[in-house]
Amino acid sequence: MASDLLHIKDSYYFEVPKFLWKPNYQSLDDVPEFLLELHKDDFHLTKEGGVTKAPTEAETEHALHEFNTQMAGKILIPQPPGVKLKSLYRSETPFAFSKFMVLELAVAIFMILLFRWMAKKVNSDGPPKGRLPNLVESVMQFVRVDIVKANIHHGASKFLPLIWTIFFFVLFCDLLGLVPWMGTATAALSCTLALAFAVLVAVFTGGLQEFGPKWLWSGFVPTMDLHWTLSPLKVFIFLIEVLGMFIKHAVLALRLFANMAAGHLVLLAILGLVITAAKDPNIPYGIAAFSGVIGTTVLSLLELFVAVLQAYIFALLASLFIGSAVHEH
Repeated sequence: MASDLLHIKDSYYFEVPKFLWKPNYQSLDDVPEFLLELHKDDFHLTKEGGVTKAPTEAETEHALHEFNTQMAGKILIPQPPGVKLKSLYRSETPFAFSKFMVLELAVAIFMILLFRWMAKKVNSDGPPKGRLPNLVESVMQFVRVDIVKANIHHGASKFLPLIWTIFFFVLFCDLLGLVPWMGTATAALSCTLALAFAVLVAVFTGGLQEFGPKWLWSGFVPTMDLHWTLSPLKVFIFLIEVLGMFIKHAVLALRLFANMAAGHLVLLAILGLVITAAKDPNIPYGIAAFSGVIGTTVLSLLELFVAVLQAYIFALLASLFIGSAVHEH
């Protein structure tokens, strides 16, 4: 019902320790329909003359035992009416609530509450006091001065809320991936593509607001003193620059996705070696387990650094792209 590799992908359930969540299916009617369909061979269902035979009592007990055992620790995410799942990781309908969607929504709500609280602190009579307000304010100031203003220059203030939102959203999603039983939403290409698309919209919006419709040409073709006979070169430059615009935003999404997914794959590989050692008597389990614990601890600390670094890089590149759009070549 599950694959170790699929644990780093999006899914339609949250996984917790088995003792915290034990389903108690009393009959096959209690089992979700998609699970019954997915594992119908386990019930030895056969068709005779177009009629489906019901499983025997022994087959039913065996199936219920397997479902209760395999689904222990797996909390299915409630789906809206009309949504049909094909498995724990695939949906038959175009839309379904997944684990990463729930985490992204949780991050968004947390950011709203955090920054509303920060706004009250900033608007109070005195300067914000306390470790958390000063930490958040220092990070916001760093993004404002060293990322946004340093790369967008004039007119940077109107893009500051967007870059702040992107930076903290990526940061919190990355950090959430280090919390047990959660997940890294930025390890999903759909999430990073949405963020890159938001930057692309900001680039086009900023360029058009700054220079008007002429930016659709001048924003891609630099000023060049060419003889009129060489003017057709500008057309090729325009096509290359337009293609490059979309490519670099696609790479922006792929970079974040690849970095976050790769870290979890390495952690999975190390833990997989420990599991393999536990099953193979020829491999000293004690050495493998000790090495696995040390390796995963060190890599988890590295992942903590990577989480902050990737938020910084994404915000920096977004600022560079916007800055290049609102300034003449």
